[in-house]
Amino acid sequence: MKNIKYMIMALLLTCTAVSMISCGGGGGGGNILSGTIVNEAGAPLISGQYSIQDSGASGSIGQDGKFAAPVSQQTGNIILTNFASGFRYRRVTFNTSGSGSLNLGNVILPDNALSKGWGAYRSGNLQTAGTRFNEYLSAFGNDKEALNGLGWTMARGGIEEQAIDNLKSALGGGFDADVRAALAGAYFGRTAKGTYSLPETISNLDLAIGAGGFYLSQPMHDSISEDDLIGFRAMVNLLDGRVQQAVTDRNTVLGKPDAKLNEATVDLLEVVDFFLSN
Repeated sequence: MKNIKYMIMALLLTCTAVSMISCGGGGGGGNILSGTIVNEAGAPLISGQYSIQDSGASGSIGQDGKFAAPVSQQTGNIILTNFASGFRYRRVTFNTSGSGSLNLGNVILPDNALSKGWGAYRSGNLQTAGTRFNEYLSAFGNDKEALNGLGWTMARGGIEEQAIDNLKSALGGGFDADVRAALAGAYFGRTAKGTYSLPETISNLDLAIGAGGFYLSQPMHDSISEDDLIGFRAMVNLLDGRVQQAVTDRNTVLGKPDAKLNEATVDLLEVVDFFLSN
């Protein structure tokens, strides 16, 4: 019976770890991080999104390229993205200590291979995404953001072993929760192909969840929330025979009135409920 459950759930849910599409966000603070996103010529970029590391606060950037993001910590990273003219992206480290709020001024979002790689990934063109990330790596060495992008691309494309290697190399870049989420998906994909890796899947989910709820993916690609990862862990625990842990994760997520779940996770939890009751 356990093998039958595994086969059915693996077929239904293998892609869930790397394709849970929805809107991330939340959090806030008393200080304000502000600025204007511009291109290389200094012209404001029309619209966009921002997301703050750790707090998970996110929002829209105005038609004039200006943003005013609430921050609840003195130091961290802000992810700035623009979708109106292709795809542009930049991660900026900030420090508001001693000044409270901080104006970053004009922040250039470059039209480079890293941005083009994420743009291709978002559009589902994995071959182009892989090419662009590799171009950036050739030009700038083992850049951890490009390695993360290449890892997500390979995981989503079913090339799990290479994905795992690239993602491990991306750790320590300031966005480990996002890397761990992708590693969990890659290890689960490897399990679905016959190489038992559920403990590795669970351990990476544990580390992603413990890292605090911010994922580079929120404005960049798959928009996974911490609640989504807990829901995914419920399913993996069930597959691995850890029924009580699965029940605990399931109850944790469904017991939160403000849980941020995308549609894929809602469907996943319905399948978990089905097998728990049969």
